[in-house]
Amino acid sequence: MAQTTTGKVFISYSHRDTAFLDRLQEYLAPHVRDGAIPLWVDTQIKPGDDWHEKIKAALADARVAILLVSVSFLASKFVAEEELPRLLSAAKERGLVILPVVVTPCLFRRTKLSTFQAVNDPSRPLSGLSQYDQDLIWERVVESVLDAMEAQLEAPPTPLLTLNGHTDSIWSATWAPDGRRLASCGDDKTVRLWDADSGALLRTLKGHNDSVHEVSWSPDGRKIASASSDYTVRIWDVETGALLSTLKGHTGLVLSVAWDHEGFFLASASSDKTLRLWEAATGQPLTTLSGHTDAVRAVVWSPDSLRLASTSDDKSVRLWAAGSGKLLSTWWGHTEYVTGVAWSPDGRRLASSSLDRTVRVWDMASGQPLFTLTGHTDGVSGVAWSPDGRRLASASYDKTVRLWDAASGQIIAILTNHTGAVKTAAWSPDGRRLASASYDKTVRVWWVGEG
Repeated sequence: MAQTTTGKVFISYSHRDTAFLDRLQEYLAPHVRDGAIPLWVDTQIKPGDDWHEKIKAALADARVAILLVSVSFLASKFVAEEELPRLLSAAKERGLVILPVVVTPCLFRRTKLSTFQAVNDPSRPLSGLSQYDQDLIWERVVESVLDAMEAQLEAPPTPLLTLNGHTDSIWSATWAPDGRRLASCGDDKTVRLWDADSGALLRTLKGHNDSVHEVSWSPDGRKIASASSDYTVRIWDVETGALLSTLKGHTGLVLSVAWDHEGFFLASASSDKTLRLWEAATGQPLTTLSGHTDAVRAVVWSPDSLRLASTSDDKSVRLWAAGSGKLLSTWWGHTEYVTGVAWSPDGRRLASSSLDRTVRVWDMASGQPLFTLTGHTDGVSGVAWSPDGRRLASASYDKTVRLWDAASGQIIAILTNHTGAVKTAAWSPDGRRLASASYDKTVRVWWVGEG
């Protein structure tokens, strides 16, 4: 058997029916080209890749499944034992749309698939039709795929989990490196740890005496750093909940904190217009980075931990050398406060969010904007890259999270269940779930599949 998949469409067929697949792909081609159906074909699996795992991942991610049903398809052991159970389960649990197309005579009506409406009349399979009539069916298949994808965009999935416990607005939620836990923080002055699968509250960390704006996990998942309006960064032991150290030095609200990718250093950003670097093990201050002319809202490390990016109420994005603290470049373009920043996993692009209601994607080599994402109806409060670099998530005061194709800038989905401004969105390490933190006092966990 062979399969053709994308993050949104999965086609299952028998190699004996490749002529039908080829014709279907011709009909899909214009929509693949314009990005409406970004099709992934099994020929893209490279030598040495684990093809079985690739197919399993594609099945787990499918939003629409086209089945080219024939006697060879129904006879396939792989289809019967690997594909169909997963597809039928996905249809039941998360609304996967299944579109059977009967291509040769077979007992389709005597199979479990008969519960799904076939695109064509099963008593008149494609193999018995003229080329003209076959093409009319293929046209109908493509229409059905486009309709199904548009319907899912208009009615995005509901959250898998809603985490309740905070007693005031939540500013940040982030995943542990193992993807099994979440940490959140907010105006109730606490940091809370959650089981990411069950939603159970595991621990509440108390000690800050003002709002907590951001939390960051150490790379080994054993510690958490928190940034607060009480002018401090605090480091906590995840296992015991003990406060390990309090980092003092900022003279304003600490709005952002980030651990470097090796776990040696912390960077913090403050309303005092500075960034500070700290030795994580001792809490000792190392460097103060000055240059912004207004509050610094966000700071992130580059994937190689050699640079920092920061955003500010001065409407700029700035890049710094982490070792020396030297300002490398300043980028302008946003017309309001710049609220968030995220580095692409490959280090080649940077995304920034702003109260001007946009996300801008920048080319790291040139410093030039590649494109601007528009659509939010209020300020954008945060932005995050998916772990594979193929999608972006933006959080907004318009109470939504939007998912974008990072290559084309096209909107993929709008998540709408929050009842208050959404401050941050964070991808799980495997890229299949998204956590959003809101002023409605909840963290919501969404299934977003793979890009």
